[in-house]
Amino acid sequence: MVAKKLIIAISVMFCSLLIIISVSIAFATKKKILSSGLKYGIILDAGSSRTTAFVYQWPAEKKHNTGLVTEKYHCRIEGPGIATYKENPKQAAIAILDCLNRTLKIIPKERYSTTQVCLAATAGMRLLELQDKPAAQRILSEIEALFKTLPFNFGRVHILTGREEAIYAWISANYLKGNLVKRNNKQYRHPFIVRTSGALDLGGASTQIAFTPRRILNKLATPAKVMLYGHKYVIYTQSFECYGKDEAERRYLVNIYQASEAKTTYESPCWPSGYNKTVSMDDLFGSLCTASKRPANYKPDDEITFKGTGNPAKCQELVYLLFDFEACAGKSYCSFDGIYMPKIRGKFMAFSGFYHISRALRLPTSFSVTSFSETLLSFCTKGWAELKFILPDDKDCDIRQYCFDGFLMHTLLIHGYKFSPIRWKKISFMETVNGIHVKWSLGYMLSITNTIPQEIEEIRSKISTTTFQIVLSVFVGTGIISILVICKLML
Repeated sequence: MVAKKLIIAISVMFCSLLIIISVSIAFATKKKILSSGLKYGIILDAGSSRTTAFVYQWPAEKKHNTGLVTEKYHCRIEGPGIATYKENPKQAAIAILDCLNRTLKIIPKERYSTTQVCLAATAGMRLLELQDKPAAQRILSEIEALFKTLPFNFGRVHILTGREEAIYAWISANYLKGNLVKRNNKQYRHPFIVRTSGALDLGGASTQIAFTPRRILNKLATPAKVMLYGHKYVIYTQSFECYGKDEAERRYLVNIYQASEAKTTYESPCWPSGYNKTVSMDDLFGSLCTASKRPANYKPDDEITFKGTGNPAKCQELVYLLFDFEACAGKSYCSFDGIYMPKIRGKFMAFSGFYHISRALRLPTSFSVTSFSETLLSFCTKGWAELKFILPDDKDCDIRQYCFDGFLMHTLLIHGYKFSPIRWKKISFMETVNGIHVKWSLGYMLSITNTIPQEIEEIRSKISTTTFQIVLSVFVGTGIISILVICKLML
């Protein structure tokens, strides 16, 4: 009888010891995998005026197949947008090499092979592709060849459609505002009440709007459907080519040139007094946005000069004429150029060019349309010397353009998108949120994480710290009792 009890006690002791060892290994494995499982991605935002490289990271364990992405690093590439290298496509690849080399120091070497590197170009390349498709393809091919020499996982080098750009901008804005997934008690959850925000993006060659409407009445306006973190969203999106601030200003200058008698100097009411600039005819008519207005005697190298006069009333008038509002006459749901747009609703986040305009005017994150109009009027009456003094760190080309950009923004939001004074107050003008840049590239990265597999789940333990402590305590106690019983039986 004693021998039987002794065997049982020894068996219980060894079983307890085995369970303690197994649970400890499982917990240690879980801790190791989850703490080191970061993944990385590199996205190059190839805009019309500049290219920026972003390094993003996210835990390998995803939420409903979508990564919880943060920005690790960004690098602004020196020089203009890649579309300007149409005559020397190799230079487009050379220009981005320095920033790519810097990312090698940011990303751990053991993660190189799983880090996707992608370049997505926007309106500048969209316009070039329509104007000269072989030239656009040569630029992309040179960059693709460069990417394939890097130790990273080659992703894509391509041109985004305006619709895709708008969708990714919407994803970025709502992800950063916590509308798609929220962190609560160190856990990420989908918000109980879903209220999404609209996105307003202003680039150099195009502008985008995206939001979730109550309903879309026009059968021809196909909504975008996005699946993120296990939830589906239906979004209205629209991209307007040639309405970015640089291309819009080009069209404005062409209108001044064509409305005046032939001469060598023309007045520009949107530019500050004291500022003059000489441009070539190619600068004016070389873009697809203005090519149809080339004069019969067009010579690319001929030059003309524009002289700033600082006349805000005339500036506003000329900017308004850039939009075809007549095409929307008699239509209830229409923005401009005859484009259908449902009624806007909810809050909006405005970024990129919109933010830079508000920053130049020294305005806060949110402000009234009255405050904006008064500040813009005051800004547009200042001379070149004064503007250079109050904006010492800004480039001359940007300072010159802020007055024009301000009226472009006012006309677009008020007359185009129909923001009333009340709805205007619901717009937040932002560059970053919690250190992450508000850019379409973030939404692009979030979408890519849906296609990147996470770490192998079979070796991931489901044991929490609390459960581990309880199980360990029970079996340690059982083991101690077994030892005491064995000692008693052997005496």
